[in-house]
Amino acid sequence: MELRLVRYYLALCREGSISKAASYLHISQPTLSRQLGDMEDELGVSLFKRGKSGIVLTEEGTLFKKRCEEITSLVEKSISDIRGESQGGSVYVGAAEAVAFASLAKAAAALKKKLPLFSLNMVAGDSVSTFEGLRKGIYDFGLTFGDVDGSLYESFEVGEPSKWGIVMREDDPLSSLESVRRGDVADRPLILSRQGLESGLLLHWLGKKREELDIAATYNLGYNVAFMVNEGLGYAFALKELLPEGQGALVFKPLEPGLSMRARLVYRRDAVFSYSASSFLQYLKEHEDLAGKVQK
Repeated sequence: MELRLVRYYLALCREGSISKAASYLHISQPTLSRQLGDMEDELGVSLFKRGKSGIVLTEEGTLFKKRCEEITSLVEKSISDIRGESQGGSVYVGAAEAVAFASLAKAAAALKKKLPLFSLNMVAGDSVSTFEGLRKGIYDFGLTFGDVDGSLYESFEVGEPSKWGIVMREDDPLSSLESVRRGDVADRPLILSRQGLESGLLLHWLGKKREELDIAATYNLGYNVAFMVNEGLGYAFALKELLPEGQGALVFKPLEPGLSMRARLVYRRDAVFSYSASSFLQYLKEHEDLAGKVQK
């Protein structure tokens, strides 16, 4: 299948109709319809159905759209890597929300002065999407929390440890406490970070299994936590430094016993880095104020 057809299909998904996609691609509508039909014949499935308001993707079409996005992303990254050997190119990082990203930004700023075409591309996500991107070669690096499979990946700690706490409304009865113990919240509705939940860290601190908790919501972006807490949805486990200011009367209470976690920069053991990615990794390793000891 030609890459051109992959781009045609993504244009159709984005525009929502064959006529709009044809206009965007500057080709005739019959030509686009015929080529998309040939693509469906090649795959042996229907990718979309025509409706009054536009096209609707089938289940196979939705999966194919995701694969097409991965293909085009990898192609664009490969082109950038090859063209950017001397002046710098793009580095792709799948990253959890973490203060440690400041260390990556500092390294990127330093390299940008040496490599005019250097660029850092960050895609926010949890550990599942980050490791999926690493495995498929879409990301050069991942910034994540929790355990790392040492047989497949190398990693090292980045930045300072982040401390967990409970975010609650200012008028909540627990807001008078200096710190929060597990017995204070274990039986209450909770809003949990997907990172902390998937790593098992929060479950261990709470001393309960997932099915024993009243999980009112989960999140992967700290910005959204304040809205849920403000509406009284539950008590949120969160990292203090990631909460935005100015979103209602909220308070942060540390945990007792304390709980902290440190982000890790992860990359595949068999990775073949571009000059920019290699320079980025070397800079982080050489600056102890940004990265910890490399874990072999």
